[in-house]
Amino acid sequence: MEKFATPRDLTALRKSLLGWYAQKKRKLPWRETTDPYAIWLSEIMLQQTTVETVIPYYEKFLARFPTLESMAGAGESELLRYWAGLGYYNRIRNFQKATQIVIRNREGKMPQEPDGLRELPGIGPYTASAIASIAFNKPAAVVDGNVIRVLSRLFAYRRDISTTTAKTFFQSRADSLLDPLHPGDFNQAMMELGAVVCSPESPNCRRCPVSKWCEAKKRNTAEELPRKSGKIVMKNQNYACLIRRRDSKILLRQRTKESVLNGMWELPLVPIATDMVRWFGGLTTTRGSPCPKAKPITHTIMNRR
Repeated sequence: MEKFATPRDLTALRKSLLGWYAQKKRKLPWRETTDPYAIWLSEIMLQQTTVETVIPYYEKFLARFPTLESMAGAGESELLRYWAGLGYYNRIRNFQKATQIVIRNREGKMPQEPDGLRELPGIGPYTASAIASIAFNKPAAVVDGNVIRVLSRLFAYRRDISTTTAKTFFQSRADSLLDPLHPGDFNQAMMELGAVVCSPESPNCRRCPVSKWCEAKKRNTAEELPRKSGKIVMKNQNYACLIRRRDSKILLRQRTKESVLNGMWELPLVPIATDMVRWFGGLTTTRGSPCPKAKPITHTIMNRR
């Protein structure tokens, strides 16, 4: 299906989705504020991170840096300390750069249109549309993973969703569905629908407020969509980790600017080959006693395990 048959169908879909969202939406802290800065912060934190993970960080972060000015003037080490554990640390660095630009070049006033927001570091098409619509009520449709899943089922889109053609298709359909009078709520409703009802596996079509218009439901193909051909290839890497204690202190080192997670503190690590893993179990201290051997720990970040 390329588009809705009649304007009446489109109006009915918008009304049904917004009504469902008003009654069933999750209570999230960034939905309780109209402060553009706080909404901006939430969108940066939510990039590549789950809602459940973000909530405590968001509340703690906003309590310490409640204004755009406090963020712009903070020291990097303190910012990283409050961000530690969220990952993708360039998000907070770019966020601070962006707040500094707003203060320096725009007298502390955030851009309200998506194009203006996209000129700031760390803000791409999705984040720009989200901030513009939610904080400033601008008619800009968002397209994220949840929205793509909803749209692929709503329109029974059976092609690979990772192609440029697919991205154009989904943005076009999102634009056509967006309620121009309530763009912020509508965008959040679409994302909420994908997060709690139109889930990747076993979508709950009975609870879906737009199932009446869903082509995948009519064809009984919802669980087959969306389709994506490419998969992330994981790279396995092995490191020996040195744990050096003295009294109540533990030795740490700071990553260099050139490395991944630059500026973060860690236990000293040495890359090793797979066949060397067992060898480390036979090491001794300078006094001749066996080194305590810790159990192997597996950690995944991006495409590395």
